[in-house]
Amino acid sequence: VKTAEEQEEEEEEDDEELVVGDVYEGSMEDGVRQGQGKYTFQRGGYYDGQYKDNKKHGNGVMKFPDGGVYEGEWAEDKMQGNGFYTYANGDMYEGAFVDGKKHGKGSYFHKAVETQFIGEW
Repeated sequence: VKTAEEQEEEEEEDDEELVVGDVYEGSMEDGVRQGQGKYTFQRGGYYDGQYKDNKKHGNGVMKFPDGGVYEGEWAEDKMQGNGFYTYANGDMYEGAFVDGKKHGKGSYFHKAVETQFIGEW
């Protein structure tokens, strides 16, 4: 099972330029994604949100191929700032992200055992 960070790194590699079968619908300036848009990955999943210089930047929603979903702030193609991540198994994390990783204050809910951890990462 891949972590959210590992999945995000894979998507970043593919998101530099359109991959055969991927679809982008949205704003472009000088041939790069800029402003609001939706990028749908051929292998499953999508990013729907704001772009700056061809990178996820601003607010957006990313659905990963495994069914996990991140909704929140992005900077330079990484989860950055406040966000909410729902894992495919139903676990949930809400809190701060830095460079695509949980960092700072947040809460993690373990669905299988119905427990919640609130603290620092």
